[in-house]
Amino acid sequence: MTKILEDLSVTKKLMVVIFFMLVLSIISFGTIRYFNGVQSEDGAIIDASGRDRMLSQRIGFYSEQVLNGDESAKSTLKEIIDLHDASFFALKNGGIAPGIANDRVLPSTNEQIIPLVETAEELWIEYKEQGYVIVNEPTFINGEVNPKVKRAMEFIEKNGPDMLNKNNDMVAAYVLMNDAKRAKLNDALMVILVLSLLVTILGYFIVKSISEPIKKLDEFAENISHGKLDSKISDRLINRGDEIGDVAKSFSKLVKNSQLALKKYVESKVRQKGK
Repeated sequence: MTKILEDLSVTKKLMVVIFFMLVLSIISFGTIRYFNGVQSEDGAIIDASGRDRMLSQRIGFYSEQVLNGDESAKSTLKEIIDLHDASFFALKNGGIAPGIANDRVLPSTNEQIIPLVETAEELWIEYKEQGYVIVNEPTFINGEVNPKVKRAMEFIEKNGPDMLNKNNDMVAAYVLMNDAKRAKLNDALMVILVLSLLVTILGYFIVKSISEPIKKLDEFAENISHGKLDSKISDRLINRGDEIGDVAKSFSKLVKNSQLALKKYVESKVRQKGK
């Protein structure tokens, strides 16, 4: 690796560092942005399923209110049933769960959770129909509770706990799905951390491959400035394939020429004295 770095030009070394830092920045930004979107989406899904859990309980409560003679509760009961229905099928098939996350479009439920949702759907369809019976049928006939309304209420009372449990199961499944995605995010961040460490190490070696030879050239130049013309540059420095190697060759050639010129000058002076 050291030999490869020595043969790369300084410009290319810097470009390598910049390239890897840029790629790492793009990967980090893309990963965090993607998982932020996923977390926001999953948060909306969990909110919608959690609200359905609460709405299933309120269906039972307002159904009892109707049977207790509160006809105004029918409109509220219908709104609750409609809202639960819209949210439930938005979760299953994808779509808007009214009032959740500014009415953002939710994705359809993934294949792992679909069997659980379909089981809940079977009960919900009947539960919903019985709720609409209470909403649409007259509560009393000749002073007596309408038999249809009575049967609908009995169904809701009997199956209310089961409907709540199925909604609970859906919430738990969506939470587990979100936890799995969080685990993937943690893994991705760990990979990014390792890559950052590798880029840092690479940058260290690149900087070192530039700074150390420059320091040696500086020491060489300092010796020459003090008249130490016998100073030499290492062959490894001269044989580098980058700009630093070119400077080392030039310094070496300059010193050799200076030494040769000095030698000729001394010889000429010796000859002059001999005459």
